[in-house]
Amino acid sequence: MIKQFQNDEDGYQEWRARNPRGFVFNHFGGREAAYNVIHKATCWHLNRRADDSRRTVVEKIVSNDLGDLMATAERLTSGCWKRCGWLPPA
Repeated sequence: MIKQFQNDEDGYQEWRARNPRGFVFNHFGGREAAYNVIHKATCWHLNRRADDSRRTVVEKIVSNDLGDLMATAERLTSGCWKRCGWLPPA
């Protein structure tokens, strides 16, 4: 199941706490794959202190199904996304 968070810090952090094996698509939009990235829910990139209380200013799309999330990323960005370097290969 795909879920979206924007401007909902509490909901997003609660989802991550309950789904440590899940995945997060950091959806900046646009055509820059360097920013549109899929991470594991526990990835350290998603825990930067500089982003405290502002993490969902950028849309977060989450799922426990990596395949579904990848298909969503593909559809939303026309292929302009990438996997985090810390995410194991498919």
